[in-house]
Amino acid sequence: MTGGCKRAMSCPLLDLPREIREEIYSYVLVIPRTRDAGPDVICLQLKGTTLGANCGPGTRLLYLNRRIHDEIETVFYSRFRFKFPISVSTALLDNFLYSLSPAARTYIRHAELYIVLGNCLGPSSRIMEAQWEAAFELLVDVYILPGLRSVDLVISFSSNVGKDEKQRQIDMASRIAMPLKMVETLTINPHWIANQEHGVMAREVMKRMKR
Repeated sequence: MTGGCKRAMSCPLLDLPREIREEIYSYVLVIPRTRDAGPDVICLQLKGTTLGANCGPGTRLLYLNRRIHDEIETVFYSRFRFKFPISVSTALLDNFLYSLSPAARTYIRHAELYIVLGNCLGPSSRIMEAQWEAAFELLVDVYILPGLRSVDLVISFSSNVGKDEKQRQIDMASRIAMPLKMVETLTINPHWIANQEHGVMAREVMKRMKR
C-alpha cells in the first residue's frame, strides 16, 4: 500500500531534464491568438481571476507543487512579452503588479503597450494623457520591475486629419512616451503598419525619444 502511494505521488515530469521541462511549459502556458498576439505574447487582463486572455491550461501547473511552481514562474514571466490593455488605469496596474511575487516582477523582461490617440479629443485628452503617462512611469520603476529590458509601444494615430492635428498627436504621444526612455530597448510603431503617414509620425516620436 505504501509503495502504491509513492507511485501515485510521483511526478514523471520532474524526471525529465530541466531544459525539456521548460520547453513543455512554454508550449502549454499560452494559447496562440494570431489576430491579437503571437505565440510569445501574454494578453493581460489586469482584473478578474484570469491573468491573461490567452493563457493556456498549463497555468494550472503552478499549483502542482513548489518546485514546478518556481520553474513555471521563471518561464512564464521571463520568456513571454506582456501585452497591457489599451486603457489601463494606474490603480488596476498597481494592483496587478503587487499581486505578483517579488520573483515574478523581477523576471518580467518585455512589455507591449498601446496608446489610441484617435479617441483623445477635447478635455478628455488631458485626462487620458495623464493616465497613460502615470501608468508608463509605474512600469519603468526599477523598484517594481527591475528586470524590464524592452518595450514595444504601438500608437494608433487618427487618419485623414490636417497638419495641425498630426502635430498635436505627435506632441501628445511624445509626452506620454517620455518615461519609456528609461528602458534599454524601445521600439515605436504605428498600429496601422501599412499607413505610411502614420509610420512617419511614429518615427518622429521615436526621434524625440532619442534626444
